[in-house]
Amino acid sequence: MKSIVASVVCLGVAVFAAFPTVQAQTLADYAATPLDSHPRLSPNGRWMATHCRQQSRIAACVYDLQANALLHIIPAPEDTSLDAAYFASDDYLLLSFSSYNTLTTSGGLRQYLVSRSLSLNVESGEVVLLAPNLRSSTNTTNIVSLAITDPESVMMEMNYYRDGRSQAGTRFGTGSGFDSNLYRVNLETGGARRIDRNDIMGRVVSATGDIVAETHFDERSNLLEIREPGRDGAVIYSRQHLSDAPSILGFVGETDFLAMFPSEQGGYRQIDRTTGDISMPDEHDLDIVDRPIWDHERHLLGFIGEREGLRAQYFYDQQLQADASALEAALGAPVIIESFSADRNMLLLTLSEPGRPQTYYLYERSAGNVAAVAAGYPNLASQDLPERRFYTYQASDGLEIEGVLTTPVGWTEAAGPLPLILLPHGGPASRDDLDFDWWAQAYASQGYMVLQPNFRGSVGYGVAFQRAGFGEFGDRMIEDSLDGARALQAASLARPGQFCVAGASYGGYAALRTAIMAPEEVGCVVAVAPVTDPVSLLAEARQSGGGVFAYDFWEQYIGDLVFDREEAARISIFRNADALVAPVLLMHGDEDSVVPIEASNALRRNMSSEQAFEFIVLEGETHFLELSASRQTLLNRSLALFDEVLRAD
Repeated sequence: MKSIVASVVCLGVAVFAAFPTVQAQTLADYAATPLDSHPRLSPNGRWMATHCRQQSRIAACVYDLQANALLHIIPAPEDTSLDAAYFASDDYLLLSFSSYNTLTTSGGLRQYLVSRSLSLNVESGEVVLLAPNLRSSTNTTNIVSLAITDPESVMMEMNYYRDGRSQAGTRFGTGSGFDSNLYRVNLETGGARRIDRNDIMGRVVSATGDIVAETHFDERSNLLEIREPGRDGAVIYSRQHLSDAPSILGFVGETDFLAMFPSEQGGYRQIDRTTGDISMPDEHDLDIVDRPIWDHERHLLGFIGEREGLRAQYFYDQQLQADASALEAALGAPVIIESFSADRNMLLLTLSEPGRPQTYYLYERSAGNVAAVAAGYPNLASQDLPERRFYTYQASDGLEIEGVLTTPVGWTEAAGPLPLILLPHGGPASRDDLDFDWWAQAYASQGYMVLQPNFRGSVGYGVAFQRAGFGEFGDRMIEDSLDGARALQAASLARPGQFCVAGASYGGYAALRTAIMAPEEVGCVVAVAPVTDPVSLLAEARQSGGGVFAYDFWEQYIGDLVFDREEAARISIFRNADALVAPVLLMHGDEDSVVPIEASNALRRNMSSEQAFEFIVLEGETHFLELSASRQTLLNRSLALFDEVLRAD
């Protein structure tokens, strides 16, 4: 059995070594997928589940904390990836896996992401597929209630969007709209029994499995309503929405829902379940809120987000807030409570430090002890790593942009300017922060300066900043990255002359688009799973189950290019392939369901033999670089290109 406790200390001892010092870091240490991540405790505090690594692939591991041993390893089935692992009760662990499948529809062969839920009996080790009688659906992972009064079952909701065509996972329909089914699923046998069916958008289900509200949407008027359950349920909330539609996430006390309003500052609001009145949650001291923290009955305990660029929490629950404060004082760094037992005696936590990979600790309140139980990157845990800090600059139109600057260990401005790599994030509705970043820090470990610009359109800087990116998918959002590179060169932090640009997904598009917009400044491009034709996102949104919501989201960022062929061609990558004069390294996973590999194949076909171009297919890889072999290939090949272009002298 694998020992999982590395050291134990009494609360109050501020300094201790969780893991021994190891050999000097290598690129393989950065390329490795985390040894353990996403840890979760069972309600009784005895079991811990993590995403772990079995050889090169991600699996689920279950540890017996009492016996200090690894109990189960559940590998992802062939050609699938692990999406989530969490406890439904003390006896059952829920697992969700996804794979990229080609399915037959009335419109021909189409590729879908197929997601499935499984249940592990922790004591026996038996694993069953949940809802096997619903194989026609592409997704059986929407668990809406753990049904805590019946610990051997959960509630699963199946929501379909009908657009008048026969699709995998839907029944044939002649009109558009929603169809929703609610099932009670047995965790021991996997059997699913339908208990409700309705032409609604979805339901709000309590922790005990009771339907407490329904969401309705009228496509003709874009009217979204939250109603009490039943045919004549009273209207709680009513307003026109598209991609800004609110979603109910859980409960605040006994009288309110917690909802996310995407277009509102801060996002989260409370809705009174009786009057429909909307209010702000109680005050907190977080700079950015990412997601709520729930108890085991889906009641709000606080929020997790960022404070000064680092992961941080704020608890309304006084006991957990006191625990976090005491542990921070004892361990000498901000503490993130990742999971906790139902009685709050066992807390699973990590430290929040800039640029440091996560090590996980178990705090037992009754004993006053803290034990290190797992680490994401143990070979880097005791190493000096490249430094990450914020760097603020002005865009060419005067807008203030914040980026994350990563520099080699020990580098100071007195050492002189460094060769620069721009690394724009994906999304584009995302952002970079000061947390550990294997990609950026791997580049910096080899002597490069890396700038990750949070260009306009990024989240976390307010609604106005995000909306400033609308319609700027291939323009101002790209200029913001270029302005960051120019600012670093003007400040003599980055070397003058050419720099290289790398990115994945939208970041891959941004890298390629940057090279087209500034051919004299960009020395090389690394694009992983890039969008190469933005109008295809709109077309896919029209065809997908997201319907009007997905289309509205992309239309905001891109603009409606479906009927504007000239504009669509202008910001397309593959239609402007001849403008790519810098060397291009293109990589794409052959199991990518987010940006299909055809996006890269289209660009490859339009590149001429005179252009410096290399295309690498990452076998078995998804959109998210889940394989350490893929990461290693990316680092090796891109650094070789950077060295050739930026260090030729």
